[in-house]
Amino acid sequence: MSIYDKPKTFSLTTFYNAKMKFMWAGYHKQSIFGYISYYYSVMDYEYSVIGSIYCNADVLAATAASSEFLHNGYTFLLRKINGQLNVSLVGYASGNTSDNNIQNVCKNIPEADVTEVCKILSEKFACKVSIRKGYEVYGNANVFNGGSDYEIIEEKWFSVEFDNGCQNMT
Repeated sequence: MSIYDKPKTFSLTTFYNAKMKFMWAGYHKQSIFGYISYYYSVMDYEYSVIGSIYCNADVLAATAASSEFLHNGYTFLLRKINGQLNVSLVGYASGNTSDNNIQNVCKNIPEADVTEVCKILSEKFACKVSIRKGYEVYGNANVFNGGSDYEIIEEKWFSVEFDNGCQNMT
């Protein structure tokens, strides 16, 4: 089972929110299938591979403000932000634009490659490195006053952490 498997069920509250949004949009079909299909069509999946490199001030000062790291055909961007280095997957190294949709790249990179990149960066900078791969689902969420809001309603992450080349079990 993959971390990307979607649940096949929904709650009555989910159905009610989908029905209200569907009716608000001006569609007054009375079919339950219309409400459900509309609800599932407004959910957005955002895939990403992101992480942090917690290096000391000397290493940080010696590192360029932005640089690329290549591994197994993938390009990772290393950037200095707020006193630490951040790492993010930005595409394939080949630069082929038809295959370089970042959502597909982040969704399809093997977890083994994410683990290898984390280990290599941890050894390179001799510090703690944490990288995570996963997705966030944006959609209608209930709020305390009975309304709904468009926000993160589900997220799943594969997370890996290395310290000086040794994996931390979290």
